[in-house]
Amino acid sequence: MQLFSADEIQYEEIMDSAYEKSFKYVRGFVFSYCMDTSFTDKIMVNVVTRATKEVEKYDKRTSVFVWLCNIAKEEMVKAREDFVSPEDNEFFFYNINFPSVPKEKEKQLITSIKRIEKTQKEIFFMHTLGKLPFSIIAEIYGRPEVWVKNSYLITKAKIIGGVNGG
Repeated sequence: MQLFSADEIQYEEIMDSAYEKSFKYVRGFVFSYCMDTSFTDKIMVNVVTRATKEVEKYDKRTSVFVWLCNIAKEEMVKAREDFVSPEDNEFFFYNINFPSVPKEKEKQLITSIKRIEKTQKEIFFMHTLGKLPFSIIAEIYGRPEVWVKNSYLITKAKIIGGVNGG
């Protein structure tokens, strides 16, 4: 008596492999929003639990990675009120500690970051703090990698310009 068909077993193996390959990038994605390892760990537990329960809802129109990032984003929004005041419409980057930035420049840095458009900010933090490669970020946004690189470089220039009074 066969419990699973060959297709079901193959699909399960493919999903396991995709989870394994995606996990580090999804973790980087979450960390880029919150810069808090304990919060990231909590969200990742929720992501894995939910993805396991909802695997049949995966529709194969996106990669497993993007699907997991969408779950992660939903889980962050749910858990957000535990970490951020309700009047804050951004995630957590205001609480970043900038040890290499002189105190007199730190306020300018935060002000220049706040002025940047949301998508550019996300790309910047995903790459710098989440350590996600441009190709992975491009996959998240469904845009060409060159668009992501340009957004990152423009954002970096705006931040540097804001700190240097430009």
